[in-house]
Order: sequence, then structure tokens, then C-alpha cells
Amino acid sequence: MTDKLLNITFKSHSEQGLEEYMVAQKVGYFLRKIAKNLTIYETLTQDGDTFTYKFESTFKNHTMTFKLGEPFVDHGIDGRDMKTTFNVEGDTLVATQENINEGDVPCRSVRRLMEDGNLEITFTSVPTDTVCKRIFVVHKKL
Repeated sequence: MTDKLLNITFKSHSEQGLEEYMVAQKVGYFLRKIAKNLTIYETLTQDGDTFTYKFESTFKNHTMTFKLGEPFVDHGIDGRDMKTTFNVEGDTLVATQENINEGDVPCRSVRRLMEDGNLEITFTSVPTDTVCKRIFVVHKKL
């Protein structure tokens, strides 16, 4: 499944429920306003059994390097440290994030390639089941 997502830069296109999701994740007011107006580019690459996810925007860039099924600490764009694990479930790439620090909110994201070649990401704030769906379109193939 992950091979279908590899070496493509996707560009954020649309979202549904982002504000509600960020509130459930306890993201502050100003960061929510910035995030809603950003264009985000994300690219997944692979070297052996190691994957690298790059997120780029005019606000901040972020990189995660991981192996499937192996937890790691992600120092997120929003300043939180989360125990993150990526796995393949059927035809999706799933990331689970567990809070390390008290007060942070666990979440889950599911990435799937749609029939039109675009990327759908469903984010769920675990305690409240608040959902956000984002669509990313193909920007360029590497």
C-alpha cells in the first residue's frame, strides 16, 4: 500500500471539520487560525525499511523518519511530543499518536489514495471521536 504513496508530493486542497478537530486537540486559537490558512505539501519517501514523511508550508516545515510498526517520539509542529507509530492497515497508512505529556490529546490519522489519485487523510481526536477529513491533490511526482 505505501508504495502507491511514495515519491509524490501532495498539496492540501480542501478540508472538512478542521477547526473542530483542532479544538478537540487543544490547539490554541492563533495556531488554529494560521493552520486553517496554510497550504501544506507532504511527501513520503522510502530508503530500505525506513520511511521519511516531509511536511512543508510557509509557516513551518516538519520531518518524520520512521519504520513501520516501531514507535518513535515525534516533536510536532504544534510543540507537542507524541509517541507515534505508523502501520499499514489494508490499503491505508495509519499513524497513531499517544500523548507523552499530561494534557496532550491522542489522535489517529488514516491516509488513503483515492481512485482519482488524490490523497484523503482522516484525522480523529481519540477521546472525543472528533473527525477532520482533508483532501490533498497531486502536486508533483519525484
